[in-house]
Amino acid sequence: MNATPTKDRWTGLDAILESGWRAWADAARTPGHPFRTPVVATAGDDGDARVVVLRAVDRDAAELEFHTDARSPKVEALRRSPRLTWVFHDPAGGVQWRVRGHARLHVGDEAWRSAWERVPPPSRASYACPAAPGTVVRAPMEAIDFAGHGPRHFMVVRCHAERMDWLGLRPEGNLRAIWTREGNSWKGDWVAP
Repeated sequence: MNATPTKDRWTGLDAILESGWRAWADAARTPGHPFRTPVVATAGDDGDARVVVLRAVDRDAAELEFHTDARSPKVEALRRSPRLTWVFHDPAGGVQWRVRGHARLHVGDEAWRSAWERVPPPSRASYACPAAPGTVVRAPMEAIDFAGHGPRHFMVVRCHAERMDWLGLRPEGNLRAIWTREGNSWKGDWVAP
C-alpha cells in the first residue's frame, strides 16, 4: 500500500503536500499502512527517538497525534523542550517525510477524553500498568496489569507541525521539497536533495 502519489505526480508542491496529509489521515485509520508507525524524536540534551503509532490527524490545525504513558521518559523530555520531529518512511513508495513542530501534552481535558474513548479495550491495559516505562521488574508479566484498564497514565501528545521536509526517491533522480507554516497556510520550496 503506497502512502504517496505515483512518481509521475511528483511535479507540484501542492499535490505532494496534499498526498502527505491524505497519507497521514489514512495511516491513522489503517493498521499496516507504511506511515502508521513513524519514528518520533525529542529535542534537547537528552533527545531520543522511538517508534509511536499515529493515532489522529487534524489537517486544519496542522496536528499529528500519538498516545503515551504519562510516566514515559519522552514526556519529561517534552516538558523540558516541546520540540518533536516525526519521520515517516514508505519504502515501496520511495518517499520519506520529516515533520517538525511543537508538542502539546493533554491529560484530563477534552482532547484527552475524546482520545481515550477511541482507545480499543485491549490497548487500555497499557496505560494502567503499575510500573512506569523503563522500570526494572523481576518478570515480564509484572509489568502488565490485567485488572485495571482505566486511563490512569494515559496521555495524548499532539504536535503542531511547523516545517515539513519531503524526499522522493526516483531512479532518474531524487526530488526534495520543504514547507514552512506561515499563519494558516504552507509555503513550499523545491530544494536540492
